[in-house]
Amino acid sequence: MNGNTEVVQKQVCYFGKALAMDKFVLLAMIALGLYLLGDFLLSVIRVALNTTRPMMSRDASLVKKTHEIIPGSGRKDACSAYYATFQLLDTHELVTLVVRDMWFARLDEGMEGKLLTRGEYFAGFEPEVVPVQELA
Repeated sequence: MNGNTEVVQKQVCYFGKALAMDKFVLLAMIALGLYLLGDFLLSVIRVALNTTRPMMSRDASLVKKTHEIIPGSGRKDACSAYYATFQLLDTHELVTLVVRDMWFARLDEGMEGKLLTRGEYFAGFEPEVVPVQELA
């Protein structure tokens, strides 16, 4: 009888530890879910705010172009992110924006012109047209 009681006590003890572990895992999953939901909602709000802002045009100079390769789980999943850093000519502030690959290819460091933005988004760049001097 005493041996059976000891076995039952051990089973209850293990069950209690498993139950405590299940509560911890459940709380961790709830916390992770709330974090991901909050991150998603902030992203939606950010996009909504940026797309409703007016188009801004400012004189700027392209200071630097950079890109990074973001690895994926396989060879086909990798993608590239392209960035352009502009110096605003009126305030000398440096602004780094994400640009699409087609814009990245068109832009050259040192270009000056009108930087077009909508909120925090790059909307375009209109380079200054430098007149070609006539050959003498």
